[in-house]
Parts: sequence; structure tokens; C-alpha cells
Amino acid sequence: MKSRNLHQQAGELVHDGTVAAWTFFRAEDFLSGVLWFNDNLVQPDIAIEPHQHEDIEEVYYVLQGRGEMKIEDEEKSVSEGDAIYLPPGKIHTLRNTGTYPLRFVCMGAEIKK
Repeated sequence: MKSRNLHQQAGELVHDGTVAAWTFFRAEDFLSGVLWFNDNLVQPDIAIEPHQHEDIEEVYYVLQGRGEMKIEDEEKSVSEGDAIYLPPGKIHTLRNTGTYPLRFVCMGAEIKK
């Protein structure tokens, strides 16, 4: 059994310092194409820089807070309980529009060709 606790994980700043991330599992922990599973915090009025992953699909699951998710030209308000699928190759960003940290978990998986 592999088990990790948030409070025993070292966090790191990612996406040019806009996101505090605690990675529970990385590619070497999985037998499938999953590359990461992590817990993330974005502070109020901060946005993750627009970026894309050519061969990776992601799922974000919002645990607390609210924000604005943009995938290419499509925008959607997101809040606690929302799960968002991010297809590979699409430019995306997430902005915290709330007054306290936006917390979400994220899983990224490699597209098998």
C-alpha cells in the first residue's frame, strides 16, 4: 500500500510561483499512464499562467474556493465540488476569483499513442 499525508509532504511552488503544490504520487508510483496526483493552492486574485500539455490530459477537482477556468476560448466559473476535464493540447488557465485560497486536486495522465 502506498499512502501519503498532506502534512508530511514537502510543498513546492510551480507555474512561475503562482501555485503551491503538494505532489502525493508521481509517474513512478503508477502502473498506468498517470503522471501525477497533487493538491494545489492558488491565492486570491492570482492566475496560473496560460499553458498546455501536448500529450497529457488533466482533471482538476475543486475542494474549496472559486475561480474562473479558461480552456482555449471557453470560460467557466468553478467552485467547490466541480471537476474539470482538460484535454491534451489545449491552452488553459485558472484564476482565483474568491477572497480566500482556491484549493484543488489535479491528476495528469499521458496519452498513449
